[in-house]
Amino acid sequence: MKTISMPEQPVGKFDGKSGKWTLTEAWAVRVNTNSLRVMILPGFKSDGASIPRWLWPVVGPRLAAKTFPAALLHDALY
Repeated sequence: MKTISMPEQPVGKFDGKSGKWTLTEAWAVRVNTNSLRVMILPGFKSDGASIPRWLWPVVGPRLAAKTFPAALLHDALY
């Protein structure tokens, strides 16, 4: 069986016109400690985390590197 290398962080691009981020490479993320993984395919779009602007100084903006992976997984599972 061939091993596929996945990026640790999601790889994609942001479209300022639509305000959405599009995944450009497949991304797999571990969901729990039992090695359950979810694979999100290229082309998936997300608008990031729903964080009120007044909380951005504490948490970061909706597309911040520390919150975006969780927001992307949330959107994919939704």
